[in-house]
Amino acid sequence: MNLESAVRLVALACVLGTVASLLRMDAALRPCRTDHGACARDGVPPCGPRLGPWQVARSRRSGLPPARSNSACVLGERSDGTPVVAIVPQAQGTSGDTLLSRRQAPRQDRQRASVRLSTRALIPDHWAFALAGSFLDDDARTACAGLQVHPPVNAGYALIGSNWEARPHGFYFERLADACVFDGRRSECGGVAPFVAHEFVPGETYVLELALRREAADWWLEATIEQVDDDGRPRELGRMSRTVPAPCWLAPDDPGRALVLVIPAADAAGKAPEARVEVVDFAWRE
Repeated sequence: MNLESAVRLVALACVLGTVASLLRMDAALRPCRTDHGACARDGVPPCGPRLGPWQVARSRRSGLPPARSNSACVLGERSDGTPVVAIVPQAQGTSGDTLLSRRQAPRQDRQRASVRLSTRALIPDHWAFALAGSFLDDDARTACAGLQVHPPVNAGYALIGSNWEARPHGFYFERLADACVFDGRRSECGGVAPFVAHEFVPGETYVLELALRREAADWWLEATIEQVDDDGRPRELGRMSRTVPAPCWLAPDDPGRALVLVIPAADAAGKAPEARVEVVDFAWRE
């Protein structure tokens, strides 16, 4: 083989690699289906594990096909081409799908992201939007001395929205790895207990901005919460901040990812077949 032929082969390989990458990207943006609720539709292919800017994560022992999403799908796209990802209720006892951002945070010690969530037909038990996120499967090991971390489990610093009966309705912070709610009720989660009161109803849309940053020896978790009306006008509901320990579940060279999860209300699928939380406009911010 002469030099010219070798150069042509290398160029062809590069082109084919680019085309394959674009095809994978397009597949993540196209509408797709699962077997549940609003995601169960005819005429579109089954959902893979990549949905727009998100990657589905769940336990390897879930018994579900690893190459398929189970409770999340791309419903369609807006006029600007942005994919609308939906998380729908599934059977109780089934390992849920966690959405992890396909892009990592720029830095572990300074990260900020925003997302838009809309509830449709029924309010879920609760939802979470988190930074420094990861999914810890059964064989995961962490440097979290003193925390009760029991994989498989989601990990991250989360902003939670919920109408839980056990605490006031609204927004609060939680460390997902050990289900540590920062409400002052547990000594290891003591200190300031920031909270924004809100009574959730179906059909609402929220724009959430969450930040985690290190300042000297302190780590700060900060959130801004806006509600968007039917005309697209945002109204700030509140802001929250408090210091938190370092994200010990992340390796030093791992900045983490953004994370979204939804826990459905009991028998949500039976009560409202179209129940879902729509997730759009995710972005890392400076």
